[in-house]
Amino acid sequence: MTGEPGVGKTRLMAEFREWVDDQPELVFWRQGRSLSYGEGITYWALGEMVKAQAGVLESDTPEEVIAKLGVAVQEAAEDPSERDWLNASLAPLVGASVAVAGEREESFTAWRRFVEGIASQRPLILVFEDLHWADDALVAFVEHLVEWSSGVPLLVLCSARPELYERHPGWGGGKRNSNTISLSPLGADDTARLLAALLQKAVLPADTQRTLLERAGGNPLYAEEFVRMLSDRGVLTEQGELSDDDIPVPDSVQALIAARLDTLPADRKALLHDGAVVGKVFWAGAVASMGDRDEGFVRAGMHELARKELVRSARTSSVSDQAEYSFWHLLVRDVAYSQIPRAERARKHVAAAEWLERMAGERVTDHAELLAYHYEQALGLARAAAGDASETSRLEALAFRFLGLAGDRAKTLDLQKAKAYFCRALDLAPDDLERARTLLTIAEVADVGDLQRMRDARQEAYELFLRHGDELGAGEALVGMSWDAWMSGAGSEAAGMLDEATELLERHPPGARAFARLQAARRKGHDPRSRRGSVDLVAAVPRPRRGAGPPRALHVCLAVPRSCSVRPRRR
Repeated sequence: MTGEPGVGKTRLMAEFREWVDDQPELVFWRQGRSLSYGEGITYWALGEMVKAQAGVLESDTPEEVIAKLGVAVQEAAEDPSERDWLNASLAPLVGASVAVAGEREESFTAWRRFVEGIASQRPLILVFEDLHWADDALVAFVEHLVEWSSGVPLLVLCSARPELYERHPGWGGGKRNSNTISLSPLGADDTARLLAALLQKAVLPADTQRTLLERAGGNPLYAEEFVRMLSDRGVLTEQGELSDDDIPVPDSVQALIAARLDTLPADRKALLHDGAVVGKVFWAGAVASMGDRDEGFVRAGMHELARKELVRSARTSSVSDQAEYSFWHLLVRDVAYSQIPRAERARKHVAAAEWLERMAGERVTDHAELLAYHYEQALGLARAAAGDASETSRLEALAFRFLGLAGDRAKTLDLQKAKAYFCRALDLAPDDLERARTLLTIAEVADVGDLQRMRDARQEAYELFLRHGDELGAGEALVGMSWDAWMSGAGSEAAGMLDEATELLERHPPGARAFARLQAARRKGHDPRSRRGSVDLVAAVPRPRRGAGPPRALHVCLAVPRSCSVRPRRR
């Protein structure tokens, strides 16, 4: 379902949900939204759906998340032999995995199997909101789901603005059992009828109505916000009559919303501003913490704002013991955010991030992409203001930390997205050693086909480690460089690098970085005369994961092919 902002996508989905709720048959309704941060948080909407199905809260501990996911998988998977596979594949979506992502196709298959298992219990509706902001990988999964799912009562409903087609020109084309609903603007007569219904008894002056119809452009949200503005200003009485004929007609729906917000008391407007920094969805605790307010005061204020149809309260909250709210329309959030003075935005983003980090507890990595967004925004604003240099340095360190954690989270789901986060972190590395470690991480997640990038990253890291006397780091970089050389067919060069790495690493206790043993295994793996030794050492190193770049034990397995297990791809 596509349409411009304010044309009625959210309203139509809400009406549809009410209709579904009124049906005698129970239906699973799982909804996830894509966030307007950067290029989209990795699989965020799908993660919200899996968390909802499993009953996972954002404030749950890792142990609670794993237990709840296990129950959900047990209910959805009839075949016990598939449950471990499904648990491992779904865990990254709920923040319960540190494993490197495998092949995308296998992950997609596992997620689809889980969805089909839910739908086999009762009809399932999956709602992907604001798909135009989704990361490319999520859009690919939705297409996979529609293309491959069969034999179960499943409806996949997506809402998006027309720019979805700019990013994905082939979206929806040729898909079986798929339809596109394009919501067009209302005609002048329909807009006039909508206004008449909203105004009840009131009749606008002819000139005002004519100007209003022109500026509305058929956007029903404009008409609704116009009538709400009249009510907020006391021009439209409770009896549905106009008390003043001098009625301003703002140029756009954004201007209308801004005019409504300007009628609010300062303390209520401040609540909206702080909520807008958190996002379309926010919590009373976050707004209270950001403004050093009492939560009871926040909840009372939100109740008033809900009556004005600026926010709505969620029926259930995704955070334990927290009232959850969302903006009535995303445009309300956007206008509220735009009204915040730039000098205050940086402080508010930091405050929002601090609350999110406290709320996340041990699962901070699961929220790292959101935290990185807030700190990057704060850093950009601080740099633009050319303010306190020490505060800018502090924000750089925080942005660096959470971009790294965001890369760690994305690494369990999408290696290309992970690489993008690590590359952004690289620009903020506080010193040469941190830069070198980040370079090694970039090399680990780089596509195997991009050998030049891997070589360059490890070479620079090696030189930085040597410059600062970090022999363990230099040895690790050399082992990776030997992988690059070996993949390029330079076996003798690879062996020489491993010899040099051995010399560096053996100067230190093996436990210092748990690396000397793996390095020795690789060295034997490169030597045809030592194949028996390679076989003996295979059990001592982790099994390689497909699609993860050069795993640390892959040298052994490539040297001794029979040591690697191969299983058929699931469909």
